[in-house]
Amino acid sequence: MISEKYIDKPIKKYLDDLAAKKPAPGGGSAGALSGALAAGLLSMAGNFSIGKNPKNDKKLKTILKQSEGLREKMSKLIDEDVKAYKNVWLVFKSPEATSAKKQNALKNAAEVPMQIAQFGVEIIKLNKKLLPICNPRLISDVASSLLLARSAVEIGAINVEENLAIIKDKKFNRMHRDKLRRFKKISCSIKNKVL
Repeated sequence: MISEKYIDKPIKKYLDDLAAKKPAPGGGSAGALSGALAAGLLSMAGNFSIGKNPKNDKKLKTILKQSEGLREKMSKLIDEDVKAYKNVWLVFKSPEATSAKKQNALKNAAEVPMQIAQFGVEIIKLNKKLLPICNPRLISDVASSLLLARSAVEIGAINVEENLAIIKDKKFNRMHRDKLRRFKKISCSIKNKVL
């Protein structure tokens, strides 16, 4: 398990470890970082839009509060994904690990990227709300936020699917695949409309 959190360290530490021959961080935590960046850009666009047209300020403040909440959640998931993946790695390495213990570790590991995908969709929905009322000079930042959030959805989904491929619980698989289909459909539809 990790003793220090990447979110509290310089970005160089995370990027160096991402590039190294280590089991984690990997794609899932990179998806969470994409989501945190997406939420950060959304917040920036919101902050620069408040005060430009007072009739929009109430909506903008609500969007800003939500985007900051999502930025915090995605930031935490960077380290949660590392922790979940390291746990799977340790369980599968252990000669004493039963099949049930391995399946349980995989199920737990699937939950973090599922959250990454879910929060990515929430950020995309906020981008759609922000676009019509944001400062026109920040349109490219909103578009960048949307693309990073879409990335988080797709990365989260592919990491969940990787776990589902070796999880034997059919009900668990069906429920998670249904959620992923919804997330991807919403994400794609909004992205196409906004861009």
